[in-house]
Amino acid sequence: MKKFLKIFGLLFLNLVVGLVIFGIAMNEEKPKTLSGQEAELLAENMLQALDIDAWNATNYISWQFLGGHHYVWDKASNQVEVKWGNKTVIIPSQNHMSGKAWVDGEPSDDKDLLETAWTYFCNDSFWLIAHYKVMDPGTDRSAHLFEDGSLGLMVTYKSGGTTPGDSYLWKLDDNYRPTSYKMWVQILPIGGLEATWDGWVTLSSGAQVSTI
Repeated sequence: MKKFLKIFGLLFLNLVVGLVIFGIAMNEEKPKTLSGQEAELLAENMLQALDIDAWNATNYISWQFLGGHHYVWDKASNQVEVKWGNKTVIIPSQNHMSGKAWVDGEPSDDKDLLETAWTYFCNDSFWLIAHYKVMDPGTDRSAHLFEDGSLGLMVTYKSGGTTPGDSYLWKLDDNYRPTSYKMWVQILPIGGLEATWDGWVTLSSGAQVSTI
């Protein structure tokens, strides 16, 4: 049975930047990590804790992201409708340049709209389901030992999306559910910024998303 889900008010801007007096930012180097079976097991346990099967079985999802971006993602047929302002774009999620665009309801041949819609979708869908993407093709995984003795999962996206090379260090609770992450990403000049990954809700499909 197809499920049509709506998620509103998803917030990505929940990170708190650590600044020292007079606004001098503290940059944190990527920590040492160890790849291997332990990291792979961490990732598998994380996905099972979040019911990856439920996400894979979710055929439709609709949500709104900050900045006025509206999405309807037909996962079953790999189609995404992206709306912002007076623009509507429908793109295949696997070949976005073959999509179609409209401005004020009129067809448009502007290929830049397809590229823009794809960039929006890559970014905004990542912050919707980053926790389900830790074993995506093109990712490397490694484990990190925090000072409190807990293990974290470092995920580096070596290909795919629009910013290959970005890395995220997930901190997990005792049930392998993410509680926060640190990031080393191209769009931010400061490494190691930390944000929560909390406010979990379970969708009607059984998939789980974070809202904080």
